[in-house]
Amino acid sequence: MAARDEALKLQDFLEKDFGIRHGSIRTYFSGNKGYHISVVNSKYEYVDQRGRIELVEYLEGKGFSSRQLGLASKRHPSELYYKLPTPDEPGWRGRIAVAIQESTGLSSRDAFASKFIELQTGFDSFLADIVAKTGVRVDTGVTIDTHRIFRMPGTLHDKSGMIKKRCTNIVDSNPFVDAIAFTSEEVKVTVTYSPRFYLMGTTFGPFHGETLHLPMYAAIFLAAKGLALPS
Repeated sequence: MAARDEALKLQDFLEKDFGIRHGSIRTYFSGNKGYHISVVNSKYEYVDQRGRIELVEYLEGKGFSSRQLGLASKRHPSELYYKLPTPDEPGWRGRIAVAIQESTGLSSRDAFASKFIELQTGFDSFLADIVAKTGVRVDTGVTIDTHRIFRMPGTLHDKSGMIKKRCTNIVDSNPFVDAIAFTSEEVKVTVTYSPRFYLMGTTFGPFHGETLHLPMYAAIFLAAKGLALPS
């Protein structure tokens, strides 16, 4: 699940790059498509909008270039070899080193040097792709809005009928089971259209203009998305 992977990356950045204790990070399934992550008992609780923008830019790796790798000089990469990043470095240099090492099977310094020589003018595009995969994709508008009011945990999302639920272990949690609010009692609905979807360990659909009996949780899920009506 892509949203879960991004949430895990964000947790990792918050702990390793910002020094936030694991116990201060609260992760919730939003009740629909993604996750809400908040921080408590930390100075970051009170960051203003400008600070939030800078945090987002850091998480995305905005502005990271070959200069941060030590490759901005016109000197041959072999002369700059020991300035290239290694996986044990903190921050973005270390993260980029881990990423290129995993993708090439070479030591990070060897990989960067050889790619810089091989690609020449194409190296910046190569690096930009690594940064994009390594960084975290967040909803910028939501993250920088200091006046945003979030749905309370335990309440239902109006576009899914599912619960906003805290994930104590995001790796093992399954929101399409854990966040279901309604029972399996069957109800009759007319589904105008629905692609295949998965809830409570069961796959439903696809449906095309059908009247059928579905578990209440599945019927409400479709109705909340405007795809079904009571019949």
